[in-house]
Amino acid sequence: MAFRTDKPLTIISATVLVGVEILVAGVAGGWAVAGMLGLGEVGAWVLEAAGAALALYFVVRFWRSAMTTPAPAE
Repeated sequence: MAFRTDKPLTIISATVLVGVEILVAGVAGGWAVAGMLGLGEVGAWVLEAAGAALALYFVVRFWRSAMTTPAPAE
């Protein structure tokens, strides 16, 4: 697997932007589901942690995909 080195700042910036959005959505989703099901504070923490872990998994997949996508031919 060869990593792209032509635009590292763009890839890092996009990963941070997408990562924050996905992480916030994962935590908010866990909080909302816990609230709807009436799971209490500990249940909300558990679902928020699960949402954050799932979000971090997708952020890593996004970063790996961005780093290994072939650069366009010039």
